[in-house]
Amino acid sequence: MGDVRRAKSAWWTLIAFLFMPAAMLFSYEIMRVLGLPLPTVVKVSFAEAPVVFAAFFFGAIFEEVGWTGYATEPLQKRYGVFGAGYIIGAVWALWHIVPWWIVLGRPIAWVAGQALATVAMRLVMGWIYAYGGRSLFLAIAFHAMINTSFMLFPNNGSHYDPSVTAAVLMAMTALLAVNSGKLRLRNAAAMQ
Repeated sequence: MGDVRRAKSAWWTLIAFLFMPAAMLFSYEIMRVLGLPLPTVVKVSFAEAPVVFAAFFFGAIFEEVGWTGYATEPLQKRYGVFGAGYIIGAVWALWHIVPWWIVLGRPIAWVAGQALATVAMRLVMGWIYAYGGRSLFLAIAFHAMINTSFMLFPNNGSHYDPSVTAAVLMAMTALLAVNSGKLRLRNAAAMQ
């Protein structure tokens, strides 16, 4: 997890830290435009963000040592970055269904939206790992930003709508796929 030096790409480092805050901001704006339920008094504690990030970073270490440090690279070698992202994303979503549905009592539509969002987030995390220098640190940072961004959604995520966020994440992931493909082709051409 201390492989910060492996994160050689400024682009993928920015993605690791800014992708989820941007997704949550877009989700909020779409919810506002569509007139979906949002709090009348918005409370966002940006001052607490560094402490929240640090706590989530520490917690993400244990998950990402397994998901990214152990499973991602062999699956990427066998199934490619997309295939590995879908496989790990599906398992990651299934892993969380019981806590979302039974423990938190979320409706099945909420769980389905969050499962789709989770797969999209794992695809992005797989790209960050594969093209960002195979840095476990960046994967942990992205995981911590997922949770931090949720907590910074107004009123500690009280009005978070995973279906809206899933749609935003799918659109952003598609744009990232197209742009990262162009970037990789450009870099490969420059190396020849």
